[in-house]
Amino acid sequence: MATVQNLLDLMQFRVDTANTDLYHHINNALRAIAKRLYWLESDIVRSEMSVSIWAEQEYAAATIAFVDGGTSPDTITDSANKFVTELFETGMYITTDQASNLGPYKLTKVEAGTLTVATGSLTAAGAGSTVTITSDDAFGDLPSDFGGLISEPYLDGKTYPLLPLPSQDVALSYTSAATPIYYQVKGSKIYVTPHTASDYTIKADYFAVPAMVTAATDTLPYFDLFGDAMAEAVMRTYRSGEQVIGVDSQWWKLFCRENVDSVARKYGKRGPRGPRANGIDWNRRRR
Repeated sequence: MATVQNLLDLMQFRVDTANTDLYHHINNALRAIAKRLYWLESDIVRSEMSVSIWAEQEYAAATIAFVDGGTSPDTITDSANKFVTELFETGMYITTDQASNLGPYKLTKVEAGTLTVATGSLTAAGAGSTVTITSDDAFGDLPSDFGGLISEPYLDGKTYPLLPLPSQDVALSYTSAATPIYYQVKGSKIYVTPHTASDYTIKADYFAVPAMVTAATDTLPYFDLFGDAMAEAVMRTYRSGEQVIGVDSQWWKLFCRENVDSVARKYGKRGPRGPRANGIDWNRRRR
């Protein structure tokens, strides 16, 4: 796969490639091409997500303590070593009824006697009083590069898609957990209605937003399809001093048609479509 250095090599005789501000221009080009591919609904930015959602787990014990790890991750410990048998899993969000540590917290690691959460999350509290830990059954985390759904999400193992939540009234009509029917995307999470009564994986195709590059060794996205186009875009913006590619730029529109659209339409081509509704009905034609 091509790296940022390969891109710089394409430009080394045309711009000052030692200028670290080129990363700014390269990232502008990456994002601008991503938006164009998003608009084209191109398979080049298509990726598949697998989002875990879990049935609610609840565990109450007097053996639970909260540990402030300082500069290391914080932990919740259980001297009875029951976290795994109580079905807590990495990625779950939990709340507690301990007054100084209500949550929510995301579990980054689960062991029999230890739940690990982010540094700076917890206030130290010893064991002795009964504490209840409850996991959330309402949502899962979307991929970090999520840029929008392409296909309807579905529960892995089911043969029907989840439906967009029509209204908050519908959500409020479900008072207990069951098999999810509806979904709603909020920020970096996908929520389900009703809340899930079983563990599932939500799958769907989505538009992946490219990661910003910060070093010459970073890999470029798009499967090496647009290396020359990105080099040209970077050189043009570098020379013109534009801060954002494509804003009031006629050259960018023409550039995309010739260098992005023409490639994208050849990638992941769909099969032939049926006749249009307003097409000629050949069966009714007469000699």
